[in-house]
Amino acid sequence: DLTDKEVAGVIDHANLSVTEPKLETDFLRKYLEGRQVFYDDFLGAVLDNRWAQSGDAGGSAVIDIRSKVAINTGIVDGDNWCINWNGKKGIYVGKFPKFYTRAEPGGVPTDIIVRIGLYKDADNLIEFFHERAVSDTWYARCISGSVQTNVDTLIPYANAPFEFYIDVVSAGEVKFWINGVLKATINTNIPATVDVEPQLSVEHITPGGGYLKVDNVIISVDPETA
Repeated sequence: DLTDKEVAGVIDHANLSVTEPKLETDFLRKYLEGRQVFYDDFLGAVLDNRWAQSGDAGGSAVIDIRSKVAINTGIVDGDNWCINWNGKKGIYVGKFPKFYTRAEPGGVPTDIIVRIGLYKDADNLIEFFHERAVSDTWYARCISGSVQTNVDTLIPYANAPFEFYIDVVSAGEVKFWINGVLKATINTNIPATVDVEPQLSVEHITPGGGYLKVDNVIISVDPETA
């Protein structure tokens, strides 16, 4: 049998083991304290009025099973559809935003184009994209003033869920993570002095249609910066 002292030691060790994950949680919480956070997990089967949707006739963004938003194209060659903040562009890149989403693309893999990230316009953006004409893998991309830097993440496209994370570390560095693994770092052509907004889009380049199912979108910025 254990002595009282030995029992106390076991309890202390157990408490330490239990609290170690909490320390990590507390660190994350403190890390986010003071940051402005946008969070939408579409729970409650609602696509609220913070989002706007647009694209070609026949497209839609609707709440799907298990509180995902399904972004669907029409069935005509070249149809696309997207959700964004309708041009409000409330995120200054100089405040070093962090962007996370979990999303699942679907459609004929050879015919689908997916873009996920932070946008001002076609000439100023930070994104993940897949386009089979470019590669059968996901790419990370920064464009500033129409000049771009692309990096192949070497992660193959699939009709499956992916976790995408963009971390604007500084005016000269953006890190891109897929499924919790750092897959690209870009140090050039970062649109560091523009205002952007989240945009998630899907396009199908042959008849038949495609979709992007999104679990959540989380963005944080540092209000103390810039």
